[in-house]
Amino acid sequence: MPTINCMAVLDQVPIVMISMSRWDGDFSSTSWSLAKTFAADRPVIYVDYPYTWTEFARKRTHPSVIKRREALLGKQNGLVQLKEFNKNLYGLTPPMMFPVNWLSKGKLFQIASSIRDKTLWKSVKIALKQLGHENFILFNAFNPLYLSAPPKDPAVKAVIY
Repeated sequence: MPTINCMAVLDQVPIVMISMSRWDGDFSSTSWSLAKTFAADRPVIYVDYPYTWTEFARKRTHPSVIKRREALLGKQNGLVQLKEFNKNLYGLTPPMMFPVNWLSKGKLFQIASSIRDKTLWKSVKIALKQLGHENFILFNAFNPLYLSAPPKDPAVKAVIY
């Protein structure tokens, strides 16, 4: 039986990285460093940690919020090429999310979390389509709040958590 190198099969498949930080945040993160490294060989979409409505209201005059405003309000796609780091590296700002941390674990929490995951998933799929890709590797860099159980989607060729 021939041996198949699965890494060779996934060699040029884009990576979608979900993290607990934003690409231009005040602090560097391991996931951001990994994203920049992976972008040397393939497209990488680094998904910003989603803003909630309450965070948007508190930080609405902050420069990082102002530059994302249209994407946060759902008026434009939040995908930007970060060519100052690498031509293969993209940042994705998803629309604002409903805060669920104040809800107790239960049915309402599950429904609200599901809606948030669907919103995030939809923005990822739109970004991939915009770049001309369908298949991808989902890399959840230690974010238990979003897509910890990704939807069953044949476009996801591997999941890393």
